[in-house]
Amino acid sequence: MRPTSIGEFISAEKKRGVKSTSHVGQLSTFFHWLIGVKNLPISNPVIREIHKQKSRKNDPRPLEAEDLALVWRTLVNSGNVALMLAVAIGEECGLRGGETCNIREEYVDAVRRTILVRLPTKNGVERTVPFHDKVAHYLALWKQLRNSECGHDYLLHGPRGAPLTNHALAERLNRLFTGVQMTGGGFVYHRLRHTWASRLYNSGMDLTVLQKLGGWLCLATLQVYVQVRKEKIEQQYEQAYERMKLRQQAPTEEIISMEQFLKMEDCDDVMAGQSKRKEILRISPPQSASPFSVKSTASGFTFKPGR
Repeated sequence: MRPTSIGEFISAEKKRGVKSTSHVGQLSTFFHWLIGVKNLPISNPVIREIHKQKSRKNDPRPLEAEDLALVWRTLVNSGNVALMLAVAIGEECGLRGGETCNIREEYVDAVRRTILVRLPTKNGVERTVPFHDKVAHYLALWKQLRNSECGHDYLLHGPRGAPLTNHALAERLNRLFTGVQMTGGGFVYHRLRHTWASRLYNSGMDLTVLQKLGGWLCLATLQVYVQVRKEKIEQQYEQAYERMKLRQQAPTEEIISMEQFLKMEDCDDVMAGQSKRKEILRISPPQSASPFSVKSTASGFTFKPGR
């Protein structure tokens, strides 16, 4: 097996319509296994620098307001309170599906309205996330329905009492929303995380705070989730343009050299000439010297070293 054969295989898969790039990594793992476990005397023909496939970055897919309203009408009509609570957590807390299913009862603080997101998480980061009225409402309903004899302390469980898994959550939502049309494709739980991040950012939340709440390791990953609204772009442009105009209209400082300052015969002449100016006169010394400023006062001049 040679690297050229791997390249031919990748080309054949593309022609076949395969969009996933995971098969390249799986091939590499397979050959590592042959070499390491089966002691096959070959070199790994999968070369990262040659065969790595660049995957297209997906655009953020937040739910529009009308789509979210449709989601909730469908949920309420189903009468499934466990799914309602799970979706409310996704909408108000931005948790991943697996993180939602991993919530235990002790992780929920109904008084402080927070949920502790414990390991395991995708990025190995624990965090505490606040929630609001929708989660509080369906949490109270679910506590009345939750089977206290289910034999575990996971917050959510299925009809038979077993802990609700991420796979089971996705399957139930898929069955519920099959045939329901909305913008940006069908409904999947992870779109709630896109919705949560986009709504908070467009409402003014700082990106670093949003990164902390969402458990992202870097801002670059977070940006995949955030869709910047047109209104926010226009608003921030206008604000920045107004600040720029104010800076341009602000009075400028008068700059004089040390030589000019020393040639002045009388400080009072300078004071008289600057009666309408309140700015500090900044001296421009030779480049080798440290800059400093001169401020005119009633008693003369005050020297201040520059930074």
